[in-house]
This record gives sequence, C-alpha cells and structure tokens, in this order.
Amino acid sequence: MFNSLLFVYRAPLVLTWIALSVMRDAKLKPVRRGLDVVALVLAFALVSLEVRHWFSGAAMQLSEQNPTRAEMYAYTAAWLVMGVGLIAAGAIRHSAVLRYSSLVLMLIVVVKAFLIDTRHLEGMYRFLSFLGLGVSLLVLAFVYQRFVFPRPLGGKGAVAADDVVKSD
Repeated sequence: MFNSLLFVYRAPLVLTWIALSVMRDAKLKPVRRGLDVVALVLAFALVSLEVRHWFSGAAMQLSEQNPTRAEMYAYTAAWLVMGVGLIAAGAIRHSAVLRYSSLVLMLIVVVKAFLIDTRHLEGMYRFLSFLGLGVSLLVLAFVYQRFVFPRPLGGKGAVAADDVVKSD
C-alpha cells in the first residue's frame, strides 16, 4: 500500500477526486467529464501497477520479466473487482459515467479472459472456464438490466404485467 506508486498515481487520483467534489457549477460540466475520465484512467493504471508490483516486488521491473500466468489471472481478477466496484458506485450514486465505465471495463475483462487467459488451458479446464465465463456473462447481463440500466415501467420498450397476453 505504501510504495512508490503512492505519490505517482494515488496522490493525483485523490487530488482529482477532491477537484471533482468541489466542482458543482453547471458551467464546469465539460471539465468534470474530463476529470472523470482522468480519474478512471489513473485508477485503472494504479490497480494494474499494484498487481505488477505485487508480483515483481519492490524493484518493480516493468519490462525486464514476462508476467506469469498467475499474474495474468491476477490482472483479470483485479479488473473484475474494480468493475464490480464501479457498477456498485454507479448504481448507488446514479452516475452514468461510472456505469458506462464499468461496462467498458467489464468488456475488457471478458475479452481478456476469453482470448488470453484461456489460451493455455486444455481439455476439461478450458470447458469449465468457458462455462464459467458464460454463466458470468449471464449474471452480468442480468445485473446490468435489473439494477444498472433499468427501464422504467411503461417507458419505451418496457412491458407492463397487465399487457402480457396469455396464450392457451
């Protein structure tokens, strides 16, 4: 937690969050959007570099050693946790920026898991990995439809319970 990344990434991230909390004026909305993007990019970089720091140690040699499979899986897990956190924060704060950024991050996680993480798996492990990925995508779609991007009842594309026609 207290390493060289503290001042390089965490301090600007905290300062960006403070600036976002101070800006309430409607005229500053474009600036707020830009700072939202900066904060999200800094948070993503911080999470990724913390995983790299965990596996490479204090020397933090970013280019000298190739990541192990465990490190690659750890990136996926860390980004997944960050995506779930963004989903929760976006739903609680009613923030479209957080909800859409969680969607982008979840898509990155799914593509990485599908193309990179399962590349070295064989046989039953590959089957179970794809089965788990499919179930995860179904759960993710349900969460997004139900809690993150709900359609109001009676709105465009929504069907009320009374409008459903039963066929015998």
